[in-house]
Amino acid sequence: MGNRQRLVDTFTAFSDDGKAFTLALYETNIDLGNNDNPQATSRGKRSLQTADGRAVRRVEKGVYEITGEPPTVVRSGDPNAP
Repeated sequence: MGNRQRLVDTFTAFSDDGKAFTLALYETNIDLGNNDNPQATSRGKRSLQTADGRAVRRVEKGVYEITGEPPTVVRSGDPNAP
């Protein structure tokens, strides 16, 4: 048994100075497989990160903070953005 992370979606967000960032939404799937149902899984935690692997914190729908010094606030109008 183990956990697997899968890509759910990607979307573009922009900083105040117009720089574009591709953000990826991942979801951890928890393996619950057993003899009766070896493929059983459960949805787990969701996380965001940039295309280059930096962590992203969701501030509110459409507003995100990319970790770093200093952190970068980005915004997205994509209807699929969390």
